[in-house]
Amino acid sequence: MTTVLIVDDDALVRQYLRGILTDQGFEVVAEVNDGGKVLAAVVRHRPELILMDLDMKPVDGVEAIKRVRALSEPPRCVAVTTLEDAVKIKEALAAGALGYIVKSDPPEAWGNLLRDVLDGGGAMSKTASRRIADDFAAAGPDAAVEARARIEKLTGAERDVVAYVEGRTNVQIGACLFISEHTVKSHLKGAMTKLGYQRRSQLAALAREAGISVPPEP
Repeated sequence: MTTVLIVDDDALVRQYLRGILTDQGFEVVAEVNDGGKVLAAVVRHRPELILMDLDMKPVDGVEAIKRVRALSEPPRCVAVTTLEDAVKIKEALAAGALGYIVKSDPPEAWGNLLRDVLDGGGAMSKTASRRIADDFAAAGPDAAVEARARIEKLTGAERDVVAYVEGRTNVQIGACLFISEHTVKSHLKGAMTKLGYQRRSQLAALAREAGISVPPEP
């Protein structure tokens, strides 16, 4: 059973997240209410995954993620917050978060998103993807041209997978394209290597900006 550390300054939210994780088959080994307490909890409990709120004081989630990622063998971090701000989303991803889940996302979506992170992928809720896409759209046509140029570096098969990456697990992408989960992973790895990316959330954002994204129906 995957072990998880919850980091959030709201006790009711921590209780809510614990319930979701337990229902989805995860084991919550610890909870802390401040980003400054994360490293001590990691050393003591050795979680495989951290759910990190971003809006905390005195040490916020972005700074805490940076500190975790500096460890020799860091657990995977996923940002979890009520915020739907594209700037904050990108700050969390730049700090080393492997995904971003908005607390209002339906509980049933959490399990698949987090298992994708543990499987070497990334988690990006539909809400978060939309915020990043809106931010890219505001950047103007030059950004879209640059994104399409980057997409052209990929093979046709890689582009197809990237187009479907937003809001889907590898299994779901495979079902849409009639290919195996192993093939999906192979194409995602190839795309990230060519583009210099480390997270599938970056692929989802690029696909949106390039105008090739095929998000799942609501």
